[in-house]
Amino acid sequence: MPLPRVLLVEPGGIARAPLLDVLIARTELIVLVSVANPAAVGAANDAKVERVVEALACQGVADAKKHVYPVRGRACGESVEAHAKRCLALMKESRDVLNIDGVVCFDDFGIVLASALAESLGLPCTPLAQMVALQCV
Repeated sequence: MPLPRVLLVEPGGIARAPLLDVLIARTELIVLVSVANPAAVGAANDAKVERVVEALACQGVADAKKHVYPVRGRACGESVEAHAKRCLALMKESRDVLNIDGVVCFDDFGIVLASALAESLGLPCTPLAQMVALQCV
């Protein structure tokens, strides 16, 4: 039986490494990482992305870099829905994301985007409107 294909939105900091390891071991993981400027090469971007790539590689994931998508964070004034569409478009350019079984996020910074992505993919999730309302509390 194939592993479920899961999209992880914002893997969080180094303290989340044990959770990342569990997901890598039990799923075919695709990771979406927000960076200031995906085209720029810089220490902050590289460290964030490379930490995830290294975790995937350590767990034996072949071509680990192909499983990580650095995307520009949400622009000022950009709706969550537009950001989700931009993220999906980027992933579709590189790889078929239509067969994702679930979207997960365990970092506060990605929960609204995770909900928007899951809704866009037609997957069960907490509705985006509720996530936006919770974020404003």
